[in-house]
Formats: sequence, C-alpha cells, structure tokens
Amino acid sequence: MSISLFLAAPVNIYICPYTFIRYCNDKGEEYVGQIVDIHEDRRTVSLRQFMTTEQLMHHFGENMLPNITYWPTRQLNHPPYLCAIDQCQIVPTNSINGLAFVLYYNDPVVRQVFGLANTFVVSSAFSPANNTLFHAKTFLSFPSLYADSQLVSCFPSMIFMQLLTVKEKLQLLLHSRSKNKKCMQSCTIPNIDRLTWEYMTTVLQVQYIQKNVVIKKVYCCNDEFHMEKYRALQFSTFLCLPQHLAMAQKLFGTAVGLGCRNILKCALKQRAAHARRISRQQIKYTDSLNVIPFQMGMPDYEYEEINRRGIELKYIPLESEFSITVKYRKLIGRTQIEPHLQMRNIVLPNDNGIDDDSYPFFANTDIFGSTISQINLNTATVILTNNERKSIQEVMGELDRLI
Repeated sequence: MSISLFLAAPVNIYICPYTFIRYCNDKGEEYVGQIVDIHEDRRTVSLRQFMTTEQLMHHFGENMLPNITYWPTRQLNHPPYLCAIDQCQIVPTNSINGLAFVLYYNDPVVRQVFGLANTFVVSSAFSPANNTLFHAKTFLSFPSLYADSQLVSCFPSMIFMQLLTVKEKLQLLLHSRSKNKKCMQSCTIPNIDRLTWEYMTTVLQVQYIQKNVVIKKVYCCNDEFHMEKYRALQFSTFLCLPQHLAMAQKLFGTAVGLGCRNILKCALKQRAAHARRISRQQIKYTDSLNVIPFQMGMPDYEYEEINRRGIELKYIPLESEFSITVKYRKLIGRTQIEPHLQMRNIVLPNDNGIDDDSYPFFANTDIFGSTISQINLNTATVILTNNERKSIQEVMGELDRLI
C-alpha cells in the first residue's frame, strides 16, 4: 500500500487512503468514493462507494419501499445528499476527475458551503447484504481534515480550508458600510497554495491574464533594514458578466456578490468556553445591500463600462499570495434588489423538499418521541434511537396522524 500518489494535470491532486474523490465509470457517469487502498503498481485504487439518491435507486431500487423518502432529495438550501454503501470497488486512477468534499450532515461547516462545487452531505449508510439503511452513522467529515499535518494526506483538507478562507474573506468585503464613492474593497490572503489555485481554475473556466509584477519586501536583518525588489508572475481574472455568475457560485456559494450594510449583532451570552450562537437577519427589500450585478456593461454610459462591477482575483505563485478586489453597487428597494436575488435563485416558491405522496424517513424525523435510526427493508421494521421497534406501517400511520 502506498501512502500517497500524485495525479498529474488536469487533476493535479494528491490522493491517499481516506481521501474522497470523484470518478467516472465505464458509462461516463460520475460517482463519489472514499479511497480505501492505493495500488500504485497497477495504477488502481480501491474505493468505498457513496451514491446520490438517483444512483442508489438505480442500483438497489428493487429493495427500496415505495412512497418513502429516506433523506432529503430536493432540499434547496443544502449540498446534495449522498448515501454510504457498504461495498468497495476497484477503479483505475485515470478515471479520477478530482476531489470531493464530503461532510457529515450536522457538521457546523455545512452551513458555510451552500452552492459550492463538489461538496456533498452524508447522513446515512446502506448495507446491500442485509438490506438495512442506517441513519446518523457518525464519521469524520472529510477525514483528511483531521490527519497529521506532516502527512501528504492533508493536501485535500488544506485546499478545502483555504477555499473556505477565500469565501469568508470575500463575504466580509461585501459586508461593508463603507462610504467609499467607488464602492470598492480589497484584501490580500497570504499562504494560498498553488494546488488551491489550480483547483479554483478548474471551477472557473475563464481566461486568465499573465503579467510580471514588482514585489517589494521590507525586513530587518540583524542591525540593518533591508528593502528587496524583484519581479514575479501574476495570474488575474475579472468575474463580472452573466456567464460568470454560475461559475462564481460554484466557488463562493449561492449568494456570491450579495452583502449587507446593516450591523449584524451576535452576542455570546453563555459562559461556556466553546459556546456557539447564530444570529439571523432576513433580507428585506427596504435594506440597503451591496450587490455585484454580474451584467453586461451599458454602452450608453461610458462610465459604467470602464468601471465594471465584479470580482477581481489575482494570484502570485512565487509568493503564494491571493488578492481579492470587489466592485459593487449600493442598492435598495424591491425593483433594484429582486432581479439580483432571482438571478441567484434565492427568491424561490415554497418547497418543503418532500413529495406530497412520500413519507419522510430521515435521520432527523421526529416520531414516537424519538428519531429514526435504522430501517430494515427485509422485515419492514424501523428501529428508533431509543431502541424501540416499529413496523413501517406504524410509522407511516403516525406521520399521517401528525400531519
């Protein structure tokens, strides 16, 4: 068994045991798997399979009971749900497309990744051997996040955490009450690895400008002050057009380009050392928002064309330095704000995420004073977290009563 293996371009990632990856089968369909073993001499890997709802129904649909949904399938404010499968598969390394970021469904990080590409949520595991579905089977979210920092296996987690850092910095720039007439904010993020930048370029299929820039360093060595200047290559791009929005959402989340000008208060009143609290504030049309419009320039207004609003990204590989500049507009009122919310699919019709004729047998479904832990499809029984056993018909009858 090899500790790690580097996959060259266009994948450009290190893989190791417990890393989640995306791969294609013989039919070109994309799946998610967790690496169990690496066979470097044969250029193959052993994977534990993770399937979406549609993939699971395609493979094991004859074992599933009708009119029941086992986990949210149409929940719009969540990354896609996967189900862990208790079986392994051997696939060639050349079928691997890239990383997958798989999180446990109640991990706090899940709240920060709405709309991010290649991000998935797992709450259940299915055993084909005995046709049993296990809910809330705990595992470490994206296990490489907890690996030893000296191992190469930390490269996937490094990319994931640096992506979150870039996303948070962008959001902080837009949550500004600045009175700058240019409506422009910028920041520099140090120590962004080249592998993170290469992952970002695979998501952002746009043109990048290359140019040499001057780098200036000032430091003190012994009893002398030093100033050092040199030239380095810089990559840059500007996201501002309508076709850029979908790509930007995959990298920065569904609400990319929206910022609040109000003060959001969130006080930790508990004295516990690890207290956590969330404060929410509904977006209102009477609010003043910072918005990146992602629209074509207006030829009738030369000023608007020159000062295009958008997100400028710059990266200097030699310095591992990433820079973000946002140019936004201050908008208020329904007629100004609503089109930008609709572009991002934020204004949506009410959808409870469950088909009318389906019963929710989720991990967090409250039933009989408990929640569902296991579903045995052979015996049509449900085991609750308090170890009570109920038939599926009893659970469906109780859900009908509650509704």
